[in-house]
Amino acid sequence: MTTIRINNSGRTEYKEFYENTQLKIYIKNNYGKKYDSSGFLEYEGALKNLLPHGKGKFYYKSNGIIKFLIKIFTTDLNANVNLTNKLIYDGDFKYGLQDGFGNFYINSKLVYSGEFKNNNFSGKGIIYYTNTHIIAFEGEFLNNNFHGYGKCYMEDGTLLYDGHYINNSYNGYGKLYYDNEKLKYEGEFLNGKCHGKGKAYLTNGNLVYEGEYKEDDFYGKGIYYYENDYEVEETPIKKFEGCFKKGIPHGKGITYHSNGVKGFEGNYDEGNKVGFGILYNTNGTLKYKGKFKDSSFNGDAIVYDEEERVIFKGVYDELKFTGIRYTYHEDKVLESYLFDNKLNTFKTRELLKDDTYINKIYYNPETFDKIKYEGFVVDNIVEGFAKEYFENQDLQYEGFWKNNKYHGKGILYYENGNKEYEGNFVNGMYNGEGILYSENNNIIFKGVFKNGKYSKILPHISKIQELIDDNSDKLPENVYLEISNNLKQILEIDYKDDKDDKGISLDNNIASLFASMFNG
Repeated sequence: MTTIRINNSGRTEYKEFYENTQLKIYIKNNYGKKYDSSGFLEYEGALKNLLPHGKGKFYYKSNGIIKFLIKIFTTDLNANVNLTNKLIYDGDFKYGLQDGFGNFYINSKLVYSGEFKNNNFSGKGIIYYTNTHIIAFEGEFLNNNFHGYGKCYMEDGTLLYDGHYINNSYNGYGKLYYDNEKLKYEGEFLNGKCHGKGKAYLTNGNLVYEGEYKEDDFYGKGIYYYENDYEVEETPIKKFEGCFKKGIPHGKGITYHSNGVKGFEGNYDEGNKVGFGILYNTNGTLKYKGKFKDSSFNGDAIVYDEEERVIFKGVYDELKFTGIRYTYHEDKVLESYLFDNKLNTFKTRELLKDDTYINKIYYNPETFDKIKYEGFVVDNIVEGFAKEYFENQDLQYEGFWKNNKYHGKGILYYENGNKEYEGNFVNGMYNGEGILYSENNNIIFKGVFKNGKYSKILPHISKIQELIDDNSDKLPENVYLEISNNLKQILEIDYKDDKDDKGISLDNNIASLFASMFNG
């Protein structure tokens, strides 16, 4: 039922009722009230064509905003919302919808103050914690969502976030804060997570990371700093600079010591050193140059001491080293051959005046006072001119070598220092012209040796051969051939020392040869 009446003052009154005669709408001069079927006031304010339009107050119904606010302020509202006969909204309306500036209430407490569009928070506004009336959020909205620039606060009023939003999530550039109001992160966000370029800070305000992010993890190029206390104006000390994946080093990178000096430069795989890399000491000198596997030495490598001198050079395999270990003493270098970390043979080399090296092999691998060989040693083989020493360091041999054996001209000594042999060697034995001495330096034999043995008749045989050759025209041909053949047979007999019985028989053969010559 509808009633329209014009009173004595000329003002128009309008009433509309429900079927149960309960008043539904009352309007007087464009200002009116609307009730629900139970008689509770639903709206009061300006009306146009029976719709809220202009300034007004709305009760009871939420139009979806209540659910949005409960989602945000669950701890504050505890979901206990009783809206019966309580003010929900006062502000601007347009054709029945909340549109313009207004205030939104829950349980008679102001929750939102700002701009509306089509019954939704849209535009600039402020949301309050209902218990304390402290600002929870101030910024831009779109259809009941944080959207655009805004600031979010914790319940005690400290700033939590300052930046841009899209659909209630951090998106774009923004800043996150600790509860002590110190900056926690500044940079780019995507769907509520750190994503893109940004900087992270410790609770004391010091910078700990700057670089690229992906879904809240360090991801891409970045710099991680030591978590040291320092004044804000001081420069932080780098700990790692390079590529990250899921928060750990991955790819090329540089690690630094706590004093700021470079510690490692190379490649990482999920936090482990891999491939070729270089380690440095805290003073910046080289420590290791070579290959890594799971952060351990593995493959070709060079290791240095603090003076940047090479101390290992070779190959690592599962922490076992095969190659050369160098030990330094004054101007000498001890080269220790290792196989699977076990010592093999030892030698040292000294720089000569012509910038070449002379090598030494020692009886004792850990000291320099027990030389065994001194000369040209290549790949642990004595080759060329070299000297050999007794353990008491007296000279044992000096001369030429081949494949670790005396070979060529050389002198061999007794332990008392006197010569034992001087002459030619082949494969470690007397061969060719030489002189053999006794320990008291008397000559035992001077002549030609073969395979370490000698014969006193050899000079006589040579003279006989010369005599025969010079007188071949005076001898019958058959006598000449017989003597020559006998000499060849003698030469094929092994050389013996002067105490060998066969040596005597050879002298008898010589006598027979002379007899045959005279008889001829």
